[in-house]
Amino acid sequence: MKIRCKKFLIFIFFLSFCIIGFIFFLIPEQGFRGYIIQDTNLSVYFPDFPSFWSSAKKQQITVSATKHLFNYLYDIELSFRKKWGIRPTPFRWYLWAGKPLLISWNEQGDYLVSIKPRQLFRLFLLPSWKISNNITYGGDYYYLWKGNELLISNKDTVLSQVVRFSNIPSNTNNNTAYIELGKNLKASFSIHAENNFYIEGKIASNKKPLDGLSSFSDFFNSNLSSVLLDCPLIDTFSDTSLTNTLSSLIPQKSLQPIFIWLLSFKDTYLEKLYLQLINKGLLNRSVFFYYGISDKFSNPIPIFGFWFPYENSDITQLFSELNLELPYYSHPWNSFDGYIAPVWNNALCLSMVYYKKGWIICSQEALMAEITTLLHENKSDLKTNPVFNINIAQVSEDIEKIFLWCAKQELLNGINERDMSGLYSPWKQFLKEMGTLKLSLLPLENNQENYFLIRGGFVNDK
Repeated sequence: MKIRCKKFLIFIFFLSFCIIGFIFFLIPEQGFRGYIIQDTNLSVYFPDFPSFWSSAKKQQITVSATKHLFNYLYDIELSFRKKWGIRPTPFRWYLWAGKPLLISWNEQGDYLVSIKPRQLFRLFLLPSWKISNNITYGGDYYYLWKGNELLISNKDTVLSQVVRFSNIPSNTNNNTAYIELGKNLKASFSIHAENNFYIEGKIASNKKPLDGLSSFSDFFNSNLSSVLLDCPLIDTFSDTSLTNTLSSLIPQKSLQPIFIWLLSFKDTYLEKLYLQLINKGLLNRSVFFYYGISDKFSNPIPIFGFWFPYENSDITQLFSELNLELPYYSHPWNSFDGYIAPVWNNALCLSMVYYKKGWIICSQEALMAEITTLLHENKSDLKTNPVFNINIAQVSEDIEKIFLWCAKQELLNGINERDMSGLYSPWKQFLKEMGTLKLSLLPLENNQENYFLIRGGFVNDK
């Protein structure tokens, strides 16, 4: 009797194994249609998320994140395991949730996840608490089936306002994430996991590139921490609805020290100058360069500069239009004649030079000296136009200065400098190893629209 029972159990096990194998490997998978929120302004599509995940784990950025941010990543993994009962790995994701993954967000920060789950998900994880209109609820999420695809959201109202994702690219590599930004601007990017998250994309815009853009190309090989040249990329991220969406994805508590620091410049000449430049539209076509933050003063002072087009080289005309009443005096830099207008003694001393039918304004005289040296020795022969350059390691150090300053001023609810240093240390190490993010712009004309191709990625020379 025991032998027969044992044989029967073996037979049942073998039969179950064959059925599962038939379900997972012999039944052909149907195509993925994909759904997004009706008013979405940010969507991310993975044709094969497990494959992208596997490739991403091998890249230097991910290795660095795993090394320095282990505790944070473990908390995310633990939260996932508690909600779904599954340890997240690429293979387990494939077994339960399938290959394609599409996530979209709206301005309010609501999200919609669209997947094509496999049979295991239907058998063991599908919630059964039905609310209305085929919407079910379970585990803090709302669910809706659309054919063989499952839609998941944080709100039931989102599930009643979904539309087909009509822009799914047909030739996207499995190890690629396809991203669309903005409502009104046509901006799309692909991030390739197998090449250390190499970025390429396309933006359609009526904006023309800056004339004489190559004059600023040497800035990208300088000691400047960040350089941003005017291009449609700025317009994309200036979209208010997109900015609100991106802000909703970042924990506001982590940005609190930045907001406190920015408030320290309220009602100052620096704020007045910025608001006047914005109101007059003078920064709509500009070049921005950032050197870092000086901690030699009571407040962390940013060292930065910018160039904007302006037809008149008369400084009195510029000050009159900006409604600025500042003393100034002449000062030469290399072969350039300019002016210095003290604002906060040495902390903020506007240095100004008229160049290429526009004004260069720097927050400190030493930065103007470096900028004019770069322009004087410019020998760039770049065939593509760099438009975006951020030294993430340097920016990380500047963020630390702001955080420590807030802690020293006792502005962070009991967190002192020692606590803040310990909290920020793993992030500092991670950001330091990310290197520099560099993007280049290549304008192309296509029928009635101007298309700008974006190329670049993370570069670490160390």
